[in-house]
Parts: sequence; structure tokens; C-alpha cells
Amino acid sequence: MPIIPHKRYQRILLYIILVIAIGSSGFYFLGGSEWTLLDSLYMTIITLSTVGFGETHDLNTSSRIWTIIVVVFGVTGFAYIATQIAHEMVDFQNYWRKRMKNRITKMQNHYIICGFGRMGEVICDELNSKRQKIVIIERREMNVDILREKGFAYVVGDATNEDTLIDAGLERAKGIVIVLGSDPDNLFVTMTVKTLYPDIFIITRCSTIGSNKKFKRAGADKVVNPYVAGGHKMTELLLEPGLNDSVEIITDLETESFLELGVDQIEVSSVQCLLDKTLHESQLRDEYNLMVLAVIEPDGKIHINPKSDFLLNGNQKAVLTGRKEDLSRFKKQIAVSS
Repeated sequence: MPIIPHKRYQRILLYIILVIAIGSSGFYFLGGSEWTLLDSLYMTIITLSTVGFGETHDLNTSSRIWTIIVVVFGVTGFAYIATQIAHEMVDFQNYWRKRMKNRITKMQNHYIICGFGRMGEVICDELNSKRQKIVIIERREMNVDILREKGFAYVVGDATNEDTLIDAGLERAKGIVIVLGSDPDNLFVTMTVKTLYPDIFIITRCSTIGSNKKFKRAGADKVVNPYVAGGHKMTELLLEPGLNDSVEIITDLETESFLELGVDQIEVSSVQCLLDKTLHESQLRDEYNLMVLAVIEPDGKIHINPKSDFLLNGNQKAVLTGRKEDLSRFKKQIAVSS
């Protein structure tokens, strides 16, 4: 790791001490009997710092010449020190870029996230929690600091640039998520990625309603409009507060046809027609066109996709799925019957 060598630290510290000590001594001996050591130190500090405060005592000719010497050697020396520190900071940044480049070069089957905004941060945190390898492309310095703190692999640059995508290991990536701030940028990156590596899986963000087809034609495998998705979700919760979740499946992109499936969880004890019956006997599939995704036991054990002879009892919870209208019909009917 590039740091200022220990000897250089010593030289810088020694230089500062010598300038202050010699400057104060000069003012003390040249100023006359009125000058104390504190007055001399004060005069040296305000001279070096160029703050422009008034002199403690009137300066004679010798003291004024000494002030010029202190200013020349002191300010020039401190300017040199500042330059050295600036060089070290640049070297430090170059070191991190080189280290990050080496880290990314070793990655295989990772995911690339273009943009670390609000949506990109959520995606990164989700993937990281699932122990997936990710590389983020981000150009805003304040976000780069966050990436460094979180320990993510990143590339500082513009995702619309081919070289930046290649630096992120695009040829070795498993998939790419494009969530930049504007649709034109997302569309351009989508086309660029598809041109470079046609087989890579692409998910892109679309903010404009009706632009899905453009992104699909550009090469995106999946297009997500967070505003439309969020609007649908809030509307569903408003109209059907009892529904736990829903899934929307696009069946035809050209006609924008889709299938809406609802997911809900019920207490078996609250549905008399299910108590102490097998799934086959419950008639959930035949009468309501519903499927049981899972049954949850009181101790937390989960039975995924239970068979038709699975026995239900009042201590269990059942997770149902089906068309939203079928779920609503089922819940209305059991509410009337109870």
C-alpha cells in the first residue's frame, strides 16, 4: 500500500519544527528586549500561516528582513509539503484502482450492476446477502466512497463507455443489471452490451410507460418499470388488503397481455371445510382452481408442494396460489360459510 515513507514523515516533521524554532529565535533576538518567547512564537506562526494579524510589537529593520526570510522559506516549504501530500493522495487512488482491477480480473460468473443509485443499492445488498459475486459501475465519487466502505468490487467510470464495461469483466459475467438514471442511457448500454456479448443475460430499468418494447428490441431479456410495478402493488393492496402478494406474468409482449396470480396465506383452523382433510378431499383444485404451494407446521417446518394425500389440521398454515379472482371467490365463500 503506497504511503509516505517513514523517513519522509520524519523530514517533514523536522522541517516544520526547525522553521518554527529558527523563526521564533530570530524574532526573539532581533526584536529587542520587549519581545518574549511567546511573542516571537506568535509572530512566527501568523507569518507562516499568512493570516494577516497585526504584529505584537513594532518591527525594526532587522525584524522586517527576518520576516521576509521566514515567509520565503516557510511558505515555500509548506507549499512543497502540500504538493507531496497531493501526490500521495493520487498514488493512493491509483493503488486502489489497480487493486480493484486485479480483484475483478479474477472474477468469473459474476453480476455487473450499472449504477449505484437507490435501486442499484438495493440490488447490490440483495445479491451480496445471497453471497453472489458482483461488480458495480459507478462514476459519482460520493457513491464510490460508499462502495469502498461496503467492500464491494467496483469500477469508477461511465457505463455507456465500452472500455468501462470490459473493465468490469463483461466477457466473464453471468448477467448484467442496468439501472442508470435515464432511459436513454439504459437503452444505449443495453444495445452496447448485446453487441459486445449477445449471450449475456440483461435486465434493464425502464422509467417510461410503453417503452418496454424498445428495450426488448435493443436486447434486454427482462425489463422492469419500478413505477408501474409499485403502482400495481399499491393498487392491489388498496383494493384487496387481505392479499399477501401477487405475481404478474407477461404472456405476450406485443399485445402486453399478462396473467395475474395471487399468493395468500390462511390459517387452516379458520376454514372448516379443510379441517382434517387431505388436499384431494379439500377440493381446492377442482372447486376453486387453487394450488397449495406450501404447508407450514407450528414448529416452523415447511412442506413445499405437498402431495394430494397430505393431511391438513387446525395447527397448520397453508400458502395458496391461483388467479386473483379465484382467490377472492374462495375467501368470500369461506367468510360466508364461517
